[in-house]
Amino acid sequence: MIREFINIVEGMRITDAWFKDGGFKTYKRPAKERYEIADKPGTIDTLEGPVKYPAGYYIMTGPKGEQYPITPEKFAELKRLDILLNKTREELARDYTTNAEVQRITDHIDQRFNRLEAKIDQLIQKG
Repeated sequence: MIREFINIVEGMRITDAWFKDGGFKTYKRPAKERYEIADKPGTIDTLEGPVKYPAGYYIMTGPKGEQYPITPEKFAELKRLDILLNKTREELARDYTTNAEVQRITDHIDQRFNRLEAKIDQLIQKG
């Protein structure tokens, strides 16, 4: 049973086309953060109490409706981290599969080269 599975897996040709044809599908969760950009300074009631903010700050709304101000720099950093953390499984699998495919091909070439070397040695010995 295990050997049959290994034969099936080894016989598969996983390439970029395999991903494009839908052989491996993943879905990203849509961004859930809700925010608005303050057009004028103000004060907002947060869970920790009132907080003042200048124009240009991002006013984030949490899952329970709570609001809090975030600097534009902090917001940009959070978005950057969110993008990195939500790298799709497809991208990760493609990177891994590509490396695995290269290793499999390299191993195959090494085996064939070793067999060819052995045949050359046999021919040399026969004279």
